[in-house]
Amino acid sequence: MTPAQCAQYNHTRALRAHCDNLHEFNYEEPLRAHGVFELRRRLTRLVEEKKIDLFFLSIYGDNFLLPLEFLLELKKKTRLVLWCWDDESSFVHHSKYYAQAVDAVVTTDYYSLEGYRALGVPAVLCYGNWSVEPRPAPNPVRDIDVSFVGHRGKADRPEYLDFLAANGIKVQTFGFGSPGGYLKFDELPALYSRSKINLNFSRLEEGSARRLGHKGRTSEVAIRRAFCLSEFYPALPRIFEIGEEIDVFTDKQTLLEKVRYYLSHDAERETIAEKAYARALRDYEDGPYFGRVMEELGAIFSGPARPAILVKSPEFKTRQLVDLILHGCSQLRRGHPGVLVASVPELFQYGPGAFLRAAANAIVRALEILRRKFR
Repeated sequence: MTPAQCAQYNHTRALRAHCDNLHEFNYEEPLRAHGVFELRRRLTRLVEEKKIDLFFLSIYGDNFLLPLEFLLELKKKTRLVLWCWDDESSFVHHSKYYAQAVDAVVTTDYYSLEGYRALGVPAVLCYGNWSVEPRPAPNPVRDIDVSFVGHRGKADRPEYLDFLAANGIKVQTFGFGSPGGYLKFDELPALYSRSKINLNFSRLEEGSARRLGHKGRTSEVAIRRAFCLSEFYPALPRIFEIGEEIDVFTDKQTLLEKVRYYLSHDAERETIAEKAYARALRDYEDGPYFGRVMEELGAIFSGPARPAILVKSPEFKTRQLVDLILHGCSQLRRGHPGVLVASVPELFQYGPGAFLRAAANAIVRALEILRRKFR
């Protein structure tokens, strides 16, 4: 189960080689069209009718619409694995709570791995698995100096990209807020191969707090036999050897210096790209890497079942109720008043005080959504 088309998720592709029957379920579509209660019914029916042995769940770190209690009921019918892509930003307020209701967790964040284990939740680390097909050419034509793929407006990316442009560096950007617009997933390998330097930013934006976190872009670029210049983050030395398989920057000035250096040192840049490619084939390619992930999960499932003890912080409860309120109002606007009516028992599950606090937060959040939409 994923929040977008399943083909966009690497583990869905890799699972096809490890499953006799793989059923792909995009939860965003029925959630929008029919509401959260119909979504729960469909998930339950899917597990029962298809006799699902193992259920992988990928949920956005800001979505609290699936109650932990619902997952506990689902866990009676199948094994549940929570697949977390953004634990650098979502572990504290989201993932660690949902982990209570599943059998195991797969996380892409090295530091969250021990956080799960400290909570008694079995966890497996998977930085990101990638397909090497189509095989990259050994001597690709690099006709793009510098490229960046992603949300151009996040964190301090505009400052860095504008700084490069102001200093005469030609940077082609793609994604939200970029002149190049969106690229399809199958168009990305060619872009990475054509780029002399592929930029990766690792800064996360959470209100006024900005932290550094893992991005799969580093290994995604490497398996295309291309060079990645990444913003440094603490887990990166565990993924690639800095200076040998990747290089890093820590501020705007070092970024500019490294870009100028590698644009004028083709042989050194290509040597690093070749070493990164070899490392990616060995450690992050679908076959060997995902096989190890599945073996670790198998070892977890061979042990005793973990008793589920649900603990919810006041903040978690508020986020859950805010999501229910906004979802109910959204469904009301779509002509589905029954969703809002059905939500009433859950809206008051923590008492009237909790509901009133959540309602106030929902109003603030709705106003912020409107402000962003019309600014």
